[in-house]
Amino acid sequence: MKIIEVDNYQKLGKLFKDAGIEVSTFDKLPEHVIYAYEGYDGNKLIGGVSIEQKKNEYILFDIAVIPEYRKKYVGKELLLHAINTIKSLDTDHVYLVAKAPKFFAKYGFKYVEDKDIPPLFHCLTCDQYNVTCFPKVMRLEIK
Repeated sequence: MKIIEVDNYQKLGKLFKDAGIEVSTFDKLPEHVIYAYEGYDGNKLIGGVSIEQKKNEYILFDIAVIPEYRKKYVGKELLLHAINTIKSLDTDHVYLVAKAPKFFAKYGFKYVEDKDIPPLFHCLTCDQYNVTCFPKVMRLEIK
């Protein structure tokens, strides 16, 4: 897989939306997104990941892989690429909101208790939180 950094969110926004992630498509990167990567098999977009910075915190904002490429290590490659990018920044941790928390736990992410979640996420105030949507906020210590 070839991973490239992009400054246009149109393809990624559609990929994320098709994967069930609540985003809109944009011509440019959303306000807080500082890095966005697309993963390709030849000329075919098969996955993507983006990194956001809010209030001096870093968030693995979105990550998705098209269905026919899941369970083929594409998600792992994208995640590790994003983690390597984050390691180059001035931080010792990164957050994410996981709809597939077991996947992220395999790579060292730990659950964050609701009372300890920083005010970076809209999940806790969403009327669908723990009703129809059950995401988990997780944190990875960067060493």
